[in-house]
Amino acid sequence: MTRPTRPKGFKWRLIPLAPLVIGIVGWASGQLWLTWLALPLGLLAVYYVFWLETSLPSAAGPVAAVPAKAAENESSISACVGLAVGDWDEVAALVQAVAPLGEVLGEAGGLKVVRWQDPSGTRLVMETIGDDDPDLVPSFAADTRVRLSGVQMLNDDVAMATVLDDEGQALTSVAVLIEQRRLIPWDQPIDGVASIVALGTAVSIHESPCAFGESDASLFLGPKDAEQWRLHPDEPPAEYLKEGLTWPRRMAGESFGSYAVFLKPDQAGASALLSGTILAAERRTVIKTGQEILVVEVRTAGFDVTVCLEGAAHKEIPPVGGILSGSVLMVASLDNWQVRAGGGQGPAD
Repeated sequence: MTRPTRPKGFKWRLIPLAPLVIGIVGWASGQLWLTWLALPLGLLAVYYVFWLETSLPSAAGPVAAVPAKAAENESSISACVGLAVGDWDEVAALVQAVAPLGEVLGEAGGLKVVRWQDPSGTRLVMETIGDDDPDLVPSFAADTRVRLSGVQMLNDDVAMATVLDDEGQALTSVAVLIEQRRLIPWDQPIDGVASIVALGTAVSIHESPCAFGESDASLFLGPKDAEQWRLHPDEPPAEYLKEGLTWPRRMAGESFGSYAVFLKPDQAGASALLSGTILAAERRTVIKTGQEILVVEVRTAGFDVTVCLEGAAHKEIPPVGGILSGSVLMVASLDNWQVRAGGGQGPAD
């Protein structure tokens, strides 16, 4: 409920005098009922003035605005590329509709890899053996620009690679789902230039690097430190004080890390924690489904990546120069690659 605005000037302070005037007039005219009526009205008027005085901000002292926390929106992987479906029947109907329109990327061991692409750029990769239900990889037609070195499968689904800069220096490691994962060799690592898309399953948008740096989204704390932050945010842990570390620990506005580097190969997935500067953003409609997506170009830890977001979960176009941060699923396409000589063995079947 919204409280009333305080009357301007000093007139509001005269409110308690009105019942007093009524009481005097009633007493002088012999109308004692007016006097008795004035008593409760006077008490009510005094309470009203006291309420205004203590509850509403003074015109001379504006209330400081509290920064709004950036909303983190969660989306399914398929919704990030505009292919959200309600149940398996809808999945089957979608596959049946787009599979005949797809491009065959290749075949290996009786398995066929087909890639369908919508005019919006949304892709669906279908891996089929005979009449079995296909394995599906949602993807997007991002620019082919990221140099990958030592690409090798960690398990049946996920590969690990090193991202290189233009001079061939290592920038970071990335775990990815590769559209051609059933076609690349297992027994040797490969190199190539890939298109990479990050599907933003749980991200927040921040107006500026400063806003991101002051938000909870930038916190980078282990379980113990997170509990300390929750209970005593103004009290750094002893080890922070001893080593002169900044409390709390926060991520840089342009940072990247795959969760797979902390896991055993058979447990690794393609999820990552990504923060980056927004370079461009646009809203697109997936023609096949009518669903909207946001396509955001982001500069992260030394390389650029396309991020796809569910349009329904992100109503506003992300601001150029702002920060996008959160959990993403990394998907890559390697249409061409070179086998690195002398590579190690991949996982056994």
